[in-house]
Amino acid sequence: MAAVKSKSSMLFYELGEFRRSVTVGKSGRNPMFKSEYTTLGDVLDALQNLVDHGLGFEQHLHDGQLVTTVIHLETGESFSSDMPLRPDKPGPQALASCVTYYRRISLMTMFGLNAEDDDGNAASSDGYAPRKAGATPAGSARSSAGPVGTDDDFLA
Repeated sequence: MAAVKSKSSMLFYELGEFRRSVTVGKSGRNPMFKSEYTTLGDVLDALQNLVDHGLGFEQHLHDGQLVTTVIHLETGESFSSDMPLRPDKPGPQALASCVTYYRRISLMTMFGLNAEDDDGNAASSDGYAPRKAGATPAGSARSSAGPVGTDDDFLA
């Protein structure tokens, strides 16, 4: 008999179930590095069935930060991440590129999606070494789930 989950842990239970059921594609091509990478579109495609697990997410810009919130639709439990936007150049194109990259990384981290980030060094001007998505925190996380989850549950 399966264990019954309390309402206070439904977000984390469904997040784990979703994580086990999803794969993330790699449709991006980087000819400079002769590599493939996961695009924002690949991540959004992987998240299409969130509602089947009672989950949703929302992303918006606020005070120079990308705010991403994951929500359990039935209980209203949520956790969020705030990432300061730091484009490497001035101008709208650099900002749009930064937002797209941060949206992808934030969603992959918060949902615990695994895909090798072959394009990470192209997104950073400081000699960034590629890592598995989710290996570093997306930003400060806030959880409304109470004692059930901690920041480390989602960002490690």
